[in-house]
Amino acid sequence: MKKFLSNSIAFYLFLCIGVIAFVFSTLTINLEKRKTFDAVDGGGAFSIEADVAPYTDKIFYYTDKKEAIFTARLIDVAASDGATILMVENAEETDNNLAGAKNVRLELSTGQESLFKRIFLNVGRDNG
Repeated sequence: MKKFLSNSIAFYLFLCIGVIAFVFSTLTINLEKRKTFDAVDGGGAFSIEADVAPYTDKIFYYTDKKEAIFTARLIDVAASDGATILMVENAEETDNNLAGAKNVRLELSTGQESLFKRIFLNVGRDNG
């Protein structure tokens, strides 16, 4: 081992292989970009005051993120006058989870990006 570390060519080769493996891994791993919105629960549908096109059919909703986060599956998305209405499956379950709360927070997936881009190119920028 000592001989390996004293040989500078072997050390730099090992270092280069590690850097190449790291860059390759971060370029091939994709992450979802999520954005959080204030929404109003309308009994099986959520209304957002923004023009949004969800990337996936899964949304996360909550009143207090520290308490519990619930998931729902989108059935349909409708846009009207700068607002977006998201219809979800199992409206009764959605209403039971929120316990009558009308104002909720929604997290939507708005796309995908590579781990490399998130770490090195979007440092300190908005994730949405």
